[in-house]
Amino acid sequence: MSVYHLPTLLNPLINAIFNCPEPEKSPLKKLFANLKTRRFILLAPPLRFLLNYHDVKTKLPLHELCYNVDFINSHVLLTTENSYLNTTLRDSHYETLDGKAVVIQWKNNIIHALNGFPIRQRLKILETKVLPNFNDYFEGAADFAILFIDQPLNCEVAPNDYLKCFDSYEEVPKNAQSVSNLPVNSYEQERSSFDNILHIHSSRLAQLGQLFSNYRRLAPNDDPSKKMFEDIVQQSFDGMKSDSLFKNFSNLYDLIHDYFELNLYDDIWSRLVTHFKGYEVDTEKYKYFSVNQLLADFFSKDFKEFKLSDITFIERRVNVASKHFQKLALSHSYAEKSKILVETLQQLSGPTEISSHQQELPNGLNSLTMDADTLLSLFVLVVCRSEQKHLKSHLYYLQNFSNNPSSTKFGILGYAISTLEAVVCYFEDFDKNNENLAKANVSYQKNRRVIG
Repeated sequence: MSVYHLPTLLNPLINAIFNCPEPEKSPLKKLFANLKTRRFILLAPPLRFLLNYHDVKTKLPLHELCYNVDFINSHVLLTTENSYLNTTLRDSHYETLDGKAVVIQWKNNIIHALNGFPIRQRLKILETKVLPNFNDYFEGAADFAILFIDQPLNCEVAPNDYLKCFDSYEEVPKNAQSVSNLPVNSYEQERSSFDNILHIHSSRLAQLGQLFSNYRRLAPNDDPSKKMFEDIVQQSFDGMKSDSLFKNFSNLYDLIHDYFELNLYDDIWSRLVTHFKGYEVDTEKYKYFSVNQLLADFFSKDFKEFKLSDITFIERRVNVASKHFQKLALSHSYAEKSKILVETLQQLSGPTEISSHQQELPNGLNSLTMDADTLLSLFVLVVCRSEQKHLKSHLYYLQNFSNNPSSTKFGILGYAISTLEAVVCYFEDFDKNNENLAKANVSYQKNRRVIG
């Protein structure tokens, strides 16, 4: 292996990993050997952090920490051929080099640092670049993906002493406004600032960590303890609202709620699943349901009025909505669950991009009125085909873990949650009469023999 001396790369983490002149003599030689034939993605924190901040715990500057194996391990995502950089997927699941769990939401450019990290984080992908592999000690790929993120992982950072004179400096003027999407951008900016403040002030972060531990220790294993969750969120809000660090946040309660949810979601969810064990809706039993069973009145009409094109159009909508509803199993927050539920119902009821097919049909869907009963019947079919295993758990979460309880009762989300509750009740009532299920299965077997 030849010794080479390329110019030092500006980003110290990228330089440490890809630009080592003598890898066999480097303190990172075991790491290089581990990655030699692997393909991976590197998460690169901002240069301003790496050059101007230090780790609170070790007191080391971040540019020195870039040569620390533990720090590097948390920023390297291992991949396979199928999971390398598929941005067409909604979510991609990865493991870091030291086994921590990371989920990337490509649509929103968000990274969730989950199991294994001492404090769970939500990071923003600022930029994606491809680095051609110019060294001779990595043989796993000709190029590697670099995801530039808004903050470092797995450490608590604070500005170096020479930056303290800028404490009162405001990076964005108060009167600065974004022309479009101001509410969304404003909240995202506040969340990023909120996360940064927490990671800079380790004492505040430790207080929240203690509350996380209290919930995990005190909440029963079969009870999600909604009241306990609400109490610790309120306790943190009462403590932060008078703190000068947080006085300029207009959505402080929502930010605190989302931060607690991010860190406690898996704990809440495991308790929910245990709570409903043995009482969940078994959608496997209803996989034979079809449109003609749920829209009986539509099929019993006069043959002259019947249009097969209506059925194919319905099937298209149900198929797309079912695939979308499957994403509920991968959701990790109230916002994700509610968004998936609302969008699924919108895809069933329209207008959606599927509506372009309607223009190709002579009479569209004139013979089918998408009223509440029809929507409910089609949603039942969607639930069956999406094979959701924890329907009651998702419903309970949506009904009880919002940061704005009124939203679960009113508006489009309130209607969507009510529709999901009606579907759960439908299955419970259907279960009470085993003859219904037997008839459905017999009908399926007969049709299958005819087709086969």
